[in-house]
Amino acid sequence: MRLEYRTSSVPLKERFEYWHEVVCKRFVAAESVNENIKKFDAKLSSGAVGRLEVSEMNAPLHSWSRKLRHIRADGEEHYLLSIIENGAGILEQNGRTAKQEAGDISLYDTTRPFEYALSGKIKLVKIPHKYLDARVPNAREILARNLSSDERLASLLISAVDTAHEMEFQNARHHAVEERISDTIIDLLLVLIDFCRESQNINGYRSNSLEKIKAFTLANLGDSDLSVQRLADEGGVSARTLNRLFAELGTTPMRWVLQERLRLGKSYLEEGHAKSVTEAACLVGFSDLSHFSRSFKRHFGKTPEQFLCCK
Repeated sequence: MRLEYRTSSVPLKERFEYWHEVVCKRFVAAESVNENIKKFDAKLSSGAVGRLEVSEMNAPLHSWSRKLRHIRADGEEHYLLSIIENGAGILEQNGRTAKQEAGDISLYDTTRPFEYALSGKIKLVKIPHKYLDARVPNAREILARNLSSDERLASLLISAVDTAHEMEFQNARHHAVEERISDTIIDLLLVLIDFCRESQNINGYRSNSLEKIKAFTLANLGDSDLSVQRLADEGGVSARTLNRLFAELGTTPMRWVLQERLRLGKSYLEEGHAKSVTEAACLVGFSDLSHFSRSFKRHFGKTPEQFLCCK
């Protein structure tokens, strides 16, 4: 059975207080603040689907703060899955902050304090702790993170939640159907969580590889044999991956190497570490003086001689 609540049926002065009471009863106890909205128009529809509770909230900007005293008082043990359909949210929990826009998905935990400012149309799925913990080890690692890093997977989960919210189950004969739907929602959430974890590991690995490559390059700018393959080997990645890493920075590996060589050559000239342009070129890995001079002028707008200390 779906329950619906609307503030439009309540006198203006009592609307936010009514909303606070409704949401606390339907979800979780917390302090709530109305962000200076005189006419607080909001609505909430909510219904059970198997072991889940699926709700849709549409409200202007307001914030929720769950404190330790709330946690001690009500003993709630649920996760809440938040899907922003339109509007925005800022969720804080476990020392992390998830800034949400339309299409973003985040998970938070009623057994821990949180701060949540939100506005717009939002789907909320209440998930029993035991139901998710049994299938997602260390679920708390992904609290207050954006789980919608892959739009295709996120859209599947959003579609399943939308469908669950729209359907109404009239009698006990639909119990098995409800269970299947709730299992499908959790399965899709698991896929999304796995993808996000894998992406974070990949991104972390790639970031470490890139930093290692940069450090090696900067320490060996005088080596004229630096190449894409050599840098890739130093970073433990393929040449293709290396090109992708630098493409994300808006450049290529060898263009970056050239820029760093020119930067260091300029420093040698200005600080007197090189007594001539030829010496500076050799120190930063150029075997062709004319190539160094042309590249230098194109990059800095002046010739190397103009930077030579004590000419």
